[in-house]
Amino acid sequence: MKVSAKTISLIAVFAGLYYVLSTIPGPPIVGGTGSVKVILAGLATVYGLLFGPILGAITAFLGAILAWWLPPGVPEIFGLLMTMCPLMGAIVAGGLSTTRFRGKGWIISLIVMTVLILGWYLTWVGSRAPLYPIMHIVALILIVALREKISDLIWSTNKMKMTLGTIIASYAGAMADHMTGNLIFINSLGIIIPWSAIEKWLEKMGLPDVPALFMYMLPISAIERALMILAAVIIGTALIATLPRTGLIEKP
Repeated sequence: MKVSAKTISLIAVFAGLYYVLSTIPGPPIVGGTGSVKVILAGLATVYGLLFGPILGAITAFLGAILAWWLPPGVPEIFGLLMTMCPLMGAIVAGGLSTTRFRGKGWIISLIVMTVLILGWYLTWVGSRAPLYPIMHIVALILIVALREKISDLIWSTNKMKMTLGTIIASYAGAMADHMTGNLIFINSLGIIIPWSAIEKWLEKMGLPDVPALFMYMLPISAIERALMILAAVIIGTALIATLPRTGLIEKP
């Protein structure tokens, strides 16, 4: 894969944009530190759409590292782990967008989503909340059902088809971002996130345990992801429709 100076410059610019937008506050992360950056999660999937699964992931990850390290970010361990969320979202969205890999980029997205969903069921929380990944399973089904057709839709000259493809890829990317965060949260319990903090949250909400907390948060998570997808579609369709015409980017 040849990377030009122009591409490197674009990656730097978009990573910088990610950091700038990270200064916009969002709702707090339940049981953790920091906040849910709705625009940023949507932006990470856009990077995947524009640059593909590799360069898109690099761009999103660099932006996330900048947002974690520089003010107003807080360079602590949990935040560093959470930089994996936009990276995974960009990989999945990019795999569905790319026209490379002999049209089999969707397999990258399929593998990542499958591993993430299986990862959920391998946790003690997942075994007690088996219905929680319903949104993620829908994303997996869409990937399997549509495969390379998603890329064809995204890069169609028909605006309706382009929008539909962007919605599907953004949805899958948002679900990958979400599940990555869930798994990081679960595996941080008692190590990075003290149990005392979780117990306070559970007591405040009147919930018996962590699996119940996830099920309680499911409607809220659905609303958050819907907003992220909306942001990704608005930004993504505009950039997909214009940037290739300017010669700044090529189809990934």
